[in-house]
Amino acid sequence: MLDDHLMVAVSADDYAWFTEQYADLADAYCLTLVRGRTPAELLEQVGAVSPVRSVGVQRVTSFAVAAASLGDWTLLITAAPVNGRHLSRGTVLVSHSGDAFVWARDGELLLEFDPADATRRTGTDPDALVDVLDRLGFALSSDGEGGWGSGALQRERSLALAEQLTGASLTLTALESTTFTCGTLPLVSEGQPAAGAAGVVAAAAPARSTVPAARSGARPAAKAERWDEEYDAPDDDWSDAATDEDGETENDEREWPRLIAKVRRAFS
Repeated sequence: MLDDHLMVAVSADDYAWFTEQYADLADAYCLTLVRGRTPAELLEQVGAVSPVRSVGVQRVTSFAVAAASLGDWTLLITAAPVNGRHLSRGTVLVSHSGDAFVWARDGELLLEFDPADATRRTGTDPDALVDVLDRLGFALSSDGEGGWGSGALQRERSLALAEQLTGASLTLTALESTTFTCGTLPLVSEGQPAAGAAGVVAAAAPARSTVPAARSGARPAAKAERWDEEYDAPDDDWSDAATDEDGETENDEREWPRLIAKVRRAFS
């Protein structure tokens, strides 16, 4: 049975300000609402370490995870998708990122789908929100137009759906004035979360250069050979190499590159 607040009319237009004001969050972060959990409890569940407090959502993108209380719910912001089954045990969870929307209760995934294509819904109750999805503009058929639109529009629809399911409204004032507890996620090899971070599917570290650092004593990369420069032949002759009595050049291995360079210039 659906909660009464699902009847409240919310639209994607109500969240147009979010993608305008917080482009970084809208593009790359996962927003999760969990009922009846404190920020400290959620941060412990996802394995966050080194917690610090920060007022306002602007600095949240400097961390892998942040949490703040919003009435009966806690807003969890992560740089990677969360494990809905794990975090929803004993409570209700609504989570959405750029390519996934999850509604879970007590470890059970009720509904999961890609906001750009709501025709492929999974979960134990995938059709429970069909009317709400249709009203918000999500694509419900292969020939529908709901899936078209910018990523910003899909995110705004997800924000509106999250409010429909939780009754928790994200406002600009609240996000700017709320105190967030922020932390990092310990990483192991290949950027995966440590064993304790069961609440996060894949931990994301701050962006770093993918170019490996130079190792001490490592050999420098070989310089690319420039045949047309190293073996530059005179313009008025195909070769200036001396020839043997049999007409062969004294050094055929060097003469051929010179001839190749000459041919290249002739046809360039």
